[in-house]
Amino acid sequence: MLSALLITSALIPVYSNDKTFIADFETWAPFRIADSSAPSGFKGLDIEILNEISEKLNIKIQVRRSPWARSLENIKSGESDIITGVAHTDERAEFIDYIEPSYYSVTPVFYVHKGKGHLIKNYNDLYAYSIGYSIKSAYFEPFNSDRKLNKVELSTEAQLIRMLILGRVDVIIGTNPNLAYDLLQAGESSKVEPVFYTPPKETKLYIGLSKKSKLITRKKEIENVLNGMIKNDRIKKIMTIYR
Repeated sequence: MLSALLITSALIPVYSNDKTFIADFETWAPFRIADSSAPSGFKGLDIEILNEISEKLNIKIQVRRSPWARSLENIKSGESDIITGVAHTDERAEFIDYIEPSYYSVTPVFYVHKGKGHLIKNYNDLYAYSIGYSIKSAYFEPFNSDRKLNKVELSTEAQLIRMLILGRVDVIIGTNPNLAYDLLQAGESSKVEPVFYTPPKETKLYIGLSKKSKLITRKKEIENVLNGMIKNDRIKKIMTIYR
């Protein structure tokens, strides 16, 4: 039953103390779904993981909604303590301590207007089009570092969808299952389609701790909680609820 899978939310607004830590992130369904009825303002897989960490470690996690780029800056400065759904990059590893193992994987995907998916059959075809992407997101190489591509920075995947529908960009990149979920929720699935080209990559998602956070001292405990959820298939069971 659903009630047996979900944990009573420990993510409530509280004042900072030695047992209160801050998680910064933006909506990214189905991992982090805005929900005004939830104590934290979010629901989704990442929230359930944080709830379990809160319960097992006897700490409180205060959730703040921030654009993804700002979330990363807050982790870097130590203004926030924990971040979820973060891909590993060498640059991020300088200020993020990654919790092992990865708890989920996503795959990069490109979308265009309906009927145009055949126009992009390989990576080189991308050079002919403007491509909307979420700022500070890591998708795959060589895309991440390719400065020859005509890439347009946007704050959220919701903005990516709007820009594509309005014809402000030719192509958008996101990850599945996230982008497919957002398109469905926005009622725009019938207007777009994925391109023929599928990058042969898989992006592993991690929970990350700021290297300036006191929560670092409890990294092993967090890893134990996450490993337990993976081994007893709680991650898979929770995901079936939100997909």
